[in-house]
Amino acid sequence: GSVLNLAVSWVNITGFTIRNGANGITEGVSGGHHIFNNNISGNTNDGIFFQSASGIFNNNIFTGNTRGLYLYQASTGSEIYDNQFSGNIYGIYLSDTGAGTIPVYNNTISNNGDGIYILSTSNDNLIYHNSFMSYTNQSYDEGTNNWDSGYPSGGNYRDNWVSPDTLSGIN
Repeated sequence: GSVLNLAVSWVNITGFTIRNGANGITEGVSGGHHIFNNNISGNTNDGIFFQSASGIFNNNIFTGNTRGLYLYQASTGSEIYDNQFSGNIYGIYLSDTGAGTIPVYNNTISNNGDGIYILSTSNDNLIYHNSFMSYTNQSYDEGTNNWDSGYPSGGNYRDNWVSPDTLSGIN
């Protein structure tokens, strides 16, 4: 089962170690949650799984989960920033989020099987200022998403990028 199952709206979860469940945190009926400053590790399925709900996820550490953060049919009001994803099969996994913009920024995504995995049913998300490091499949995107917040702000850091920065934008 889940270590923590949210069944009400507007819950703040901060300062916890959430580990060794089938899922760390699950949510499927409401939204408006703020999940921050947690250590989420060793869950056999998902560190966090949100279905049809929104949430703000920041300053969490996701390690050793199948999917660190999985948003399914969750978009409006969701935001993912300043997290660390390491040693998961998928760091961030987005499915069926429709055309609602989910900002994904300032995350450190390293040593996962796939850093960010986005299915074709998730579009118009804004993914920028993330650091992708130390694995082959840094990102996979079947949808139509934005991987750059425009000049001069820029896109993402990839440690295996070999092409020059043609605009010499801000790092």
